[in-house]
Amino acid sequence: MDIVCKISYAMREWTPKDIKQFRKTYRITAQAMADMLGVTISSIFKWQEGVRRPSKSVQLLLERVEAEIKRKGGKQHGKG
Repeated sequence: MDIVCKISYAMREWTPKDIKQFRKTYRITAQAMADMLGVTISSIFKWQEGVRRPSKSVQLLLERVEAEIKRKGGKQHGKG
């Protein structure tokens, strides 16, 4: 008999306000954030303005990046 284990995970939905706050809190430039996530700077601005939303995979990556910054206990600084 096969047993399937179901893992429930409530993914955070990143809003434009969340993305702006993330950049402000960790002092990350739009370019540094784009480089970190492998997207264009245009994508970052569109997410912040609510024109588009980050994909689920990018939202998961954002959660991971934020958790890592918190784990290190410091503020992240963007380039430029």
